[in-house]
Amino acid sequence: MHQVLPAIEWLIQQWNKCLKDPVYRGFENSIEHALLKMEDYHRELRSQPAYIVSMVLNPRVKFKFIKKNWSDDDAAEAERTMKNIFRERFLELAKRAPAEHPPTAPSSSRKRAFCISDSEDSDADGPESSLQPWEREYTRYVNTKHELAKNSSAINWWGLQRATYPTWASLAFDYLPIMSSSVSSERSFSSGFTGHEACRPRAG
Repeated sequence: MHQVLPAIEWLIQQWNKCLKDPVYRGFENSIEHALLKMEDYHRELRSQPAYIVSMVLNPRVKFKFIKKNWSDDDAAEAERTMKNIFRERFLELAKRAPAEHPPTAPSSSRKRAFCISDSEDSDADGPESSLQPWEREYTRYVNTKHELAKNSSAINWWGLQRATYPTWASLAFDYLPIMSSSVSSERSFSSGFTGHEACRPRAG
């Protein structure tokens, strides 16, 4: 799912190139009509947060594509959308915690789950000391470089990161399988999206 918007934007770029290519002279009306339809579709997808969230949840991509290819205003709006979704999920998980655990002192594992370190409990100064609890987990993932094995799926990766990024992992298991409800999410996401290859413009 994280490749849907990049693939559509690539296709729009290719069709715009075709309009300037003499090879496609005589097909301008058809190409322009197709572009209008695709641009409408693209705007509709951009308005749906799930596609932004799915890109950010790919540890190889995060905000890279958005910052490189979108306007500054659009990129900033995408980041605001992602932060709002993340914050809501963090607070939702935090509300569940008291009902799931007895009211004892927080264990080290619970501190990790909610991004609270011993130094933070002691109000020690640190690079993240001015951030709210949800912001600590958010920025730690966004600002950390992660590696994803070539043949590994994002779903598998997030399964291994649950203790480190509990809120992000919760979002991953909700958003990443959206387009693969009828098949295993692992198989779907490891296979990748290659449909745009069939859309390459061809002469003749």
